[in-house]
Amino acid sequence: QGQIRSGKDFMDQQTASSGLPHAIDEYRIIQTRIAEFDNLAITIKSWSLTTSGAAIGVGILQHSAALYLLAAASSCLFWYLEALNKVFQSALIDRSIDLEPMLRGETPYDGVRTGDYFARVTGAEEPGRAVKIMFTYINVLIPHAFISVAGIALYAAYVVF
Repeated sequence: QGQIRSGKDFMDQQTASSGLPHAIDEYRIIQTRIAEFDNLAITIKSWSLTTSGAAIGVGILQHSAALYLLAAASSCLFWYLEALNKVFQSALIDRSIDLEPMLRGETPYDGVRTGDYFARVTGAEEPGRAVKIMFTYINVLIPHAFISVAGIALYAAYVVF
């Protein structure tokens, strides 16, 4: 009592063999959440480009080197948020992949295990995995890196010239 147990602990053999409706429900919920993470990624990227681009634009108009650094820093922050978003999305994708054989009837349904997948990507089982995942998504890194490098380059050019 008082212990956190996985979904598998709550299932007996009879439930495991008839777990298809639960597996379908879990799969549908996970697919919805994956799509929501995609929408969030677009929102984060939009805010990053808007705020960083505005800071660079105002920096050019106002001849303010500090705004170039602000643009670079804000772009890095938005990259971190978007990459972290991808880390959690990857946990859901891993779970959905593992659910597919259960939906085909190849393996018995093992209960709701999404929390185990979140623990795996956040480093509870493999320290540093979240950071590895964050740097593997080049499509997430490049737009933010471009703005950050541009902000730093504009700052350097302003200071030198």
